[in-house]
Amino acid sequence: MPTSQTLVRRLFGGLLLSGMAALLLAARLASVRAAPPMQAPIPTPTPLDHIVISEFRPRGPGGAADEFIELFNPSGGAIDISGMVVAKSAGCSNSVATLLPIPSMSPLPPGQHLLIVKAVDTGTPTSTMVADLSYSA
Repeated sequence: MPTSQTLVRRLFGGLLLSGMAALLLAARLASVRAAPPMQAPIPTPTPLDHIVISEFRPRGPGGAADEFIELFNPSGGAIDISGMVVAKSAGCSNSVATLLPIPSMSPLPPGQHLLIVKAVDTGTPTSTMVADLSYSA
C-alpha cells in the first residue's frame, strides 16, 4: 500500500503536469488567435470585348413606330460592328425578320454609343433623337 507521501507526490506531480499542459495549450491558442485573418483575394474584372444593347424602346410615346435601339461599346478598344444585324421576332415565334444590316462603317470607339431609330414611311425617324442609323419595317 502506498504511503501518504507517495500519494501526495503522485497527486502533486499529476497536477503539475496538468498545469503545464494547460499553459502550453493556452500559449498555442494565443498564437493562433494572434494570427492575422485571411482575406479572400480580390478578383480581377474580366475586360469586356463585345458590344452591348444599352437601351431599347419597342414602343414610345409616338406609338409602335416610335422605337429605338442603342448600342454601347464598354470595352477598352474599338469594335467593328459592320455586318451585324438588328432583327426582331414576333412574340415567341421562331421566325426572325432582319430590320437593319449594319453597313460597313468605322469601328465603334471605346465608351461610345450608336443610336438606331425606326423611320416612318417618309424615311425620317419618328423620334426627335439624332440617329446614327435608321431602319423601316
